[in-house]
Amino acid sequence: MLWAISFILSAKVSAQSYLLGMIEVNFCNYDQTNKELDITSKAGEKIPLCLEITNTSTEAISINIDFLDSIITSDNFKDRACNAADRPKKQFGNFMLPYEQEITIPAKKTIQKNFFIEYPVGFNWLSHGCVAYHIIWGDINDESMFTIRIRSIKYIDIFVNDTQASQAITLSQSPTLTNIDNEYIISFWIKNEWNVPEKIHIVSVLSNIFGYQKEFVFDTVLAANTWIILTTPSFVLPIYGWIFQYKNTISYVPEFDFNITEGKQPSEIYTGGTKKTQTLLFVWTRQSGLTIFIIFFIILWIFRPRKKRSQVST
Repeated sequence: MLWAISFILSAKVSAQSYLLGMIEVNFCNYDQTNKELDITSKAGEKIPLCLEITNTSTEAISINIDFLDSIITSDNFKDRACNAADRPKKQFGNFMLPYEQEITIPAKKTIQKNFFIEYPVGFNWLSHGCVAYHIIWGDINDESMFTIRIRSIKYIDIFVNDTQASQAITLSQSPTLTNIDNEYIISFWIKNEWNVPEKIHIVSVLSNIFGYQKEFVFDTVLAANTWIILTTPSFVLPIYGWIFQYKNTISYVPEFDFNITEGKQPSEIYTGGTKKTQTLLFVWTRQSGLTIFIIFFIILWIFRPRKKRSQVST
């Protein structure tokens, strides 16, 4: 029985290997057609990866293509290897733009396919990847034992230069104080003018000269080249209203969603910054009018004209 299973598997492996051998894949951009592709490019730019696929057989063949991370083996040989398709894509494969995986090549035909990869701003090092392909119907399944899939691999190395940019966070200088059902909210906008997301932390303090103070804290991630409106929870102000000072202290750092395996992490290059703003907000209530009237009356009383006492001579 085991001999029969072994014979069947051996036959299927040979058939899969034969069909895979009928497929030739070469790179067709950057004048590189060898087994490896070496590119130098910039982060934030869409990089084309062109494949030329030839079917040398007399029948149409369908293949599956995967762009995966490439690693260096941990043994003494330190060879290049291509990750399995079911492993997490943390480097090269994670930056591939959506692409068609299943491709059918007619008999005795050559087709070209363009794929694209784009590294996020902040990525600044050598990225190792590979393109792996296998015959779609060529999986050899034995539910009681294992699955065999034969694939061919070509390696891709891309040296990525980071796109220089300056961080710029802009905050509204004129927050809006709104009265809603005898309670108040403060609204203001904040804008990220950089081309990577920013992790934002804001501490806002509303206060006046009579000792009133209210603090609000905002934590958010602001996408690149976007702006949002932030609004405080509703709160109650003293009945006398008056002039309030509104201060914002903003701290921000770039929010990178990747790690590089060598060289400097982007967080070591872009360290973020802080910014402070302040403005005056005036709240008018009936009590505010009464307070102003009383103060005005007191001032008039203090500085009212006084009659000079007549001096009596002796």
